Amino acid sequence: MVKKNFYISWQKANGDQYEIPVENNLKVKILKQRVNSALMQILLKSSAKSKDFETFDPYKITLLTDVDYQVAKVDFTILDNSNGEEKYTYYFSFDTDGNVFKQLYN
Repeated sequence: MVKKNFYISWQKANGDQYEIPVENNLKVKILKQRVNSALMQILLKSSAKSKDFETFDPYKITLLTDVDYQVAKVDFTILDNSNGEEKYTYYFSFDTDGNVFKQLYN
């Protein structure tokens, strides 16, 4: 089962490696392997949707339970045109089997 706080290891195709802290606020119990699978999919979707794969830098993930599904809140930064960091937050829904459905709250 997933602990309250843990880290997920992630590596981008360009070799950048991350140890991203995850805060688990889910009201249901899910196997860690299924959460890790969902988080890997969510990180890939987030990096693609950010349209800036090179500077995509995730720094925190928070897991929440909404009324009908589980939600992963991904906080990340990308570099803007003047090399300043811009902060973003994406939300994705997923189920207890580790299936990711869609991005919420564009």
